[in-house]
Amino acid sequence: IPPPFPIPSADGGAWSADPVVTTEKALFLRQGDAVYRCRPGDAEPTLMCDFAPRGIRLFGSSRDGELLGVRGQDYVIIRPGDTEPTLRPIPVQTGPRPTLPFKIDRQNRIWGGPIFGQTLFCLDTQTGKFENTNTVCDAGGEVYDVTFLDGKVYTASYSGGDIASYDPSQPW
Repeated sequence: IPPPFPIPSADGGAWSADPVVTTEKALFLRQGDAVYRCRPGDAEPTLMCDFAPRGIRLFGSSRDGELLGVRGQDYVIIRPGDTEPTLRPIPVQTGPRPTLPFKIDRQNRIWGGPIFGQTLFCLDTQTGKFENTNTVCDAGGEVYDVTFLDGKVYTASYSGGDIASYDPSQPW
């Protein structure tokens, strides 16, 4: 018996419903990296995206049927046909938070990361230039430690034990 809603082509393999983003107005189906939306009256499912949502945690959908999610300190809105996510910074100024690592490299730059933020900051004590990344890696958690080797910065993050490498002479 076929389901009472349109489904993706069997050529794409097995599909499943996504209960996290499904609402009373839209059913979302996943098939591999693809995410489809089905609304009442749709003859075919609408392809929302067909890319690996690397590190993006989908948490809902808008009234317009767009997918909503977060990655690190950014949020994302996925509209039908998007070929890659557009990350947008969460538009808030946060208050000061305690840092986990707080280290100084050989160029007298201060590096650290806040509790509850998969971010890394750097303050150049010579120039006063300050940089704060929006995310260090795709997993959740926070940067627990930072170290330096051959001009690069290495971070270790909770919760997946992620190791990231950053060359400060290159754009983030």
